[in-house]
Amino acid sequence: MIRFVRNINLLFDKINKNVHLQFRGETLILLRGQSMPFSFLSYIFVSKDYFESGQLTDSIFAHEQAHVRGRHTWDNLLIEALLVPFWFHPGLYLARQAIKLNHEFIADDAALHVTPLDQYKSFLLAMMLPDQNQAWSAALIFTSPKKRFEMMKRRTANSAKWIMILSLIPVLVALVYVFSEKVTAIGEKKERIG
Repeated sequence: MIRFVRNINLLFDKINKNVHLQFRGETLILLRGQSMPFSFLSYIFVSKDYFESGQLTDSIFAHEQAHVRGRHTWDNLLIEALLVPFWFHPGLYLARQAIKLNHEFIADDAALHVTPLDQYKSFLLAMMLPDQNQAWSAALIFTSPKKRFEMMKRRTANSAKWIMILSLIPVLVALVYVFSEKVTAIGEKKERIG
């Protein structure tokens, strides 16, 4: 609990003590010193030197913007808050890892809309630093790049998606027909006396 509150306070201190800048519809927090870009709530944190030297590329910005617009911080805060009383539950640790990995897949997909795959991979590899770790922020580099690179290769064409969806319709119709049962009601005939 102490670590949870302390880390949130550190992030709010960074928000309050650093320069705010509106950039392409998002609020950037310009940090002193070296720091990898990351997001928390509706803020994108970037090193001031990094921003001023023009190293904030469209793909990195799109990645962090996807975290902000997808409200990924709230998912991270929820799972971390659950870990405070249920620290002993191994399923929560697995859920935390799966949620963060899913967030990265979503943000990588947004970045790939503005940057070719090979160029984006180069950005990711160039930015990897072992000492950069933000507990509840959505950082550009979170997990093993191998899983993320594999997922980036799996981009399916829209036509292939539609073919798969349309091929399910006959299967669903057949299932409804096979499992439907015709029931006929048999009523009793009452004779009128009288």
